[in-house]
Amino acid sequence: MVLDILGEGPLQSELEHQVRDLGLEGLVTFAGTAPHATFLQRLIAGDWDAMALPSIVARDGDKEGIPVSLIEAMACGVPVIATDNGGIPELLEGGAGLIVPERDVPALTAAMARLMDDVPLHAAMIAKARERIESEYDLKTVVDRLERGFTRGHL
Repeated sequence: MVLDILGEGPLQSELEHQVRDLGLEGLVTFAGTAPHATFLQRLIAGDWDAMALPSIVARDGDKEGIPVSLIEAMACGVPVIATDNGGIPELLEGGAGLIVPERDVPALTAAMARLMDDVPLHAAMIAKARERIESEYDLKTVVDRLERGFTRGHL
């Protein structure tokens, strides 16, 4: 099993040192920032067994909306784990994904282990996530919702 870390940030150097110090070079990769098309290709190809998005409230108070990356992963049959930030709980409610508290590394680690060890949970999350995406976020549903909003003058 390999942990791919996508993106970049101010803690990357520190994390790379920790990976080296722990002898995990073959188990953790730092993929950097990838073009969106590459991310989608890897999702569709089934390169990942799960996706984690440990978002936090920014210093200026900004929070996640409903992350498109989670919607895309769920649509591709990749179970997701994310923090209780912004609109994420709304997206993952009802078992469509696992939610952990922000900045709670043990909870995130436990959720990842649980998802990898519990095959029925893994399968159930894929099914529930797919149902959520098809019922709430597919193109026709979103366009119909927007059209109703425009017609009623709510948008």
